[in-house]
Amino acid sequence: MKKKTIILALISMFVMFASNISAETSMSNDKEMPTPEKAYDVVEVMPNFPGGITKLMDFLKSNVAYPKIAMKKGIQGRVLVKFIVEKDGSITNVQAVKRVNPTLDNEAIRVVKMMPKWTPGKIKGEAVRVKFNVPIEFRLK
Repeated sequence: MKKKTIILALISMFVMFASNISAETSMSNDKEMPTPEKAYDVVEVMPNFPGGITKLMDFLKSNVAYPKIAMKKGIQGRVLVKFIVEKDGSITNVQAVKRVNPTLDNEAIRVVKMMPKWTPGKIKGEAVRVKFNVPIEFRLK
């Protein structure tokens, strides 16, 4: 077994709230209808990873590989990955918004891009595009 292991930590409330809530995406205007181009920050029913948070954590633990070069140099930290859950549940527009190091950033992006389809977010029962953030923490022991 390797001396150094990966510990992945997820911020507990990320499933319920996207990080950037703005008045622009508030649902206080009932006349506003979802448009295909718009990606919402917060919706009535937020997107879900198949099986919930526990399965998401399992997926990340199983698929994140700590880059050897980062491990060798002792680089660690939390990469915040932002993406859009599309109306069909697919993941698009993946990017690291809180970066640590290119090797860790690229690994976090790689794993998010390989996620299976999510259950999409909904407004008034209609699937919509939703912005979502997932923190992936790289820790050495």
